[in-house]
Amino acid sequence: GSPRWRLFFQRLTIKSMNLIKAILSSVGRKYIMATTGLALAAFVFVHLLGNLQLFLGADALNKYAVLLKSNFAILWGYRLGLGAIALVHIVVALSLWVENRAARPVKYVVNTYPYADFASKMMVLGGVAIFFFVIWHVLDLTAGAIRPELTEAKTMLGDKEVTDVYHIVLKGIGHPIAGFFYLVATCFLALHLWHGLESLLQSLGLRNSTYQLYIRLAARAAVIFLFAGMSLIPIVCMLGILK
Repeated sequence: GSPRWRLFFQRLTIKSMNLIKAILSSVGRKYIMATTGLALAAFVFVHLLGNLQLFLGADALNKYAVLLKSNFAILWGYRLGLGAIALVHIVVALSLWVENRAARPVKYVVNTYPYADFASKMMVLGGVAIFFFVIWHVLDLTAGAIRPELTEAKTMLGDKEVTDVYHIVLKGIGHPIAGFFYLVATCFLALHLWHGLESLLQSLGLRNSTYQLYIRLAARAAVIFLFAGMSLIPIVCMLGILK
């Protein structure tokens, strides 16, 4: 090739290598973990708003479920995309945790990080608990691999027979053992987001001394809303308040 093209590819290679190094650096991985965490948090809040239609009755929730499943390509593209984001978040988080442990193999005798509250200390354990809960939740109420009799429930929506998602939620989460695990998972998720939302804002450079208090209050208000909403669903299902 001509010297001009060789020079172009050399510069492109150098820029690509520098980009890869930046991504693989601890700062780059923290940025990736923050952006993927923000995407997952957004999904959790949207998912909660959809599930709260349970309180509007069977038709409302079943219509919402039919809408979500109406386009196969969009549904599975969304699921696969969300799964990929979650996988990247987990892998990057584990790499940073292992790196941090390797850099400090012996724990400090005196805690030099007084601001490290309970939520921050529970990030790894909470992340593992949430991971296994999500797998169980998908296998149980979505795939029907654990309790197939639940997902086989059908109902009429107008003149069309559809999956009775309202029944699946009431009976599935209303079981005392299942409901208890949902409440435990909700606690882990709230703790994870309590610390995670503040951390990701700092990693993305969106936290400064001027707005720090307001950002912290907004993040914690969002987590409290999430915890209240997600806790309310298993409680009313277990108590049999909704029919």
